[in-house]
Amino acid sequence: MTSKPPLNLVVAQLTCIAGQPVQGTVALNFRSVRDDPLDEVRVELRGIMRMCVLLISCNSCAEQYEDILLVYENKTLWKRGERYPPAGTHFLRMPFALELPTNVPPSCYASTGGTTVRVDYKVEVVGVRASMHRLNERVECALKVVTPDVVGAPIRTRLKGGWQGPWATKTARRRIRKGLWGPYADVQMEFTYPATPVLPLSAPIPFALSIATVSRPLPSTYDKRIWPCPPLQPREVKLFLRQSVRVKSRTFDRTYTLPLSSLWGSVDIERFQDEWYPIDDLGRKGRWKQETVFTSVFRLKCPPAFKFTRLGHEVEIQVSYFSRLHGMNTTIPINVASGMST
Repeated sequence: MTSKPPLNLVVAQLTCIAGQPVQGTVALNFRSVRDDPLDEVRVELRGIMRMCVLLISCNSCAEQYEDILLVYENKTLWKRGERYPPAGTHFLRMPFALELPTNVPPSCYASTGGTTVRVDYKVEVVGVRASMHRLNERVECALKVVTPDVVGAPIRTRLKGGWQGPWATKTARRRIRKGLWGPYADVQMEFTYPATPVLPLSAPIPFALSIATVSRPLPSTYDKRIWPCPPLQPREVKLFLRQSVRVKSRTFDRTYTLPLSSLWGSVDIERFQDEWYPIDDLGRKGRWKQETVFTSVFRLKCPPAFKFTRLGHEVEIQVSYFSRLHGMNTTIPINVASGMST
């Protein structure tokens, strides 16, 4: 028969806000430690930032580690002989609260180019046995820590109810032609999204992506496919979130940019009717405008931005539909916040 573990840990909230206490309960099973008693029970809160860099030289390759202790709090909950379970039970339940500082970075993980950075937090309960020949009991629980966000919390509520506020539009333009010579065609891309100081995590963020093309001058009798034609399907447009991480320690200082995830969800597609714009008095020559609009919603599931190691985010849009040589891309810096204040 398998005996029950002597210690049980329950944390009230696994997602914790920096600056607020981490609360929970530890249950000590006296029956399980009857033959091998504990001398002390303590609870610890620990946060560590670990950086690992792959150093490559002509003749060797080595990993360099650096750990930064972000927070360490501990509290003794029980000592042998102090308290016993209530009558009729074998469990002594002990609540705890440990302070999580306001200025710690959120939980995160980033890895690229031989460099890995991670920020981890955990609560650990240690059942101490004083003798060197007796093993301690340990139970731990990982935490997700986010930064407090008084600005993003009301924005998150408004987004969940359907955005009714102002909008921001990022516009990119480019002139392209098929060969080295000849008249140009024009491409315009507009990305419209809520005009907010921050974009909170997990909230539905609506957006519209409009891609319009205006052809080179063509005769009105032109009956071939008009070039360039805007994308007709989301798969023809790369829309993804990028993360920028600056890692600085005693021996190195580097900045990395890496893609996180695609932002496409369920998409509505609107293809407008082609428009003809004459450029001569007789209307025999002109330019064709074609436009496609994609509307969708994305949800951010990345660590919020912070300055401890300078982590930031941007939306990148790439369109390479026109030809291999005529791709178009733009980036939109965004400020990602937790959207949580309590």
